[in-house]
Amino acid sequence: MNIDSNAYRNWQLEVDGAGLAWATLDKAGETTNSLSSEVMDELASILARFDSEPPKGLIFRSGKSAGFIAGA
Repeated sequence: MNIDSNAYRNWQLEVDGAGLAWATLDKAGETTNSLSSEVMDELASILARFDSEPPKGLIFRSGKSAGFIAGA
C-alpha cells in the first residue's frame, strides 16, 4: 500500500510490515487534538482510501502527549 505521508494536514498514516495501518491524529498548530470539520474531512478521505485497499487492521492513536481528543 502506497501512503503519501504529506497528504494530510492533521493525520499521519503508516502501514507496517504486518499490514496494520496506523492513523496518528496530530492537529496542526494546536497543543491538543480536537474534532473539527477539517479533521473529520481528512478522516473520511483516509477511510475512503482504505475501501479500495483495506489494511489488516486500522489503529488510531494520538500524536499529542496530553491525550487523544479533548473532551472525549
